[in-house]
Amino acid sequence: AAAPVSYAKHMPIFLTDGRDSVTLATLSAMKKGGIEQVYIVGGTAAISDDVKASIEKVGIKVADRLWGQTAIETSEAVAAYGMSLGMQANGLGVATVNGYWDALAGAALCGRANSVMLLVDGADSHSIQFVAENKQDVEGAFVFGGPVAVSDDVFDAAKEAME
Repeated sequence: AAAPVSYAKHMPIFLTDGRDSVTLATLSAMKKGGIEQVYIVGGTAAISDDVKASIEKVGIKVADRLWGQTAIETSEAVAAYGMSLGMQANGLGVATVNGYWDALAGAALCGRANSVMLLVDGADSHSIQFVAENKQDVEGAFVFGGPVAVSDDVFDAAKEAME
């Protein structure tokens, strides 16, 4: 869900080495790339405060942590952040939280269109609330994956939320 923001706003994504560490090579690349501040995407269950401390230790400011209680809620926090940077809800992407491939495949399309992405679960349409809250700005959306990935119920709820 962070990839469209990364693409649209030219903000690189750096990966941690598990939840508790970030490699020296990654920290070095950040410094060499002129990175002065970062946003941690995910709660402490995903990326611990040890990672935050390692980043700050090399002189890079951690501006904020974008997170929610679940990956779905984290995608909403990232989408809200993207919109605060001028991204749009129109043309947003919807992909399953149960695997990365659909979200990854749609990330460049959303980023190029300057639109955000939300993650959903086949049985949980929590992110559809985000669509409903921004419906005045949503004329259409992209659903990445078939009905096994994004259930018909979630698909229908997204369409209804846009009306």
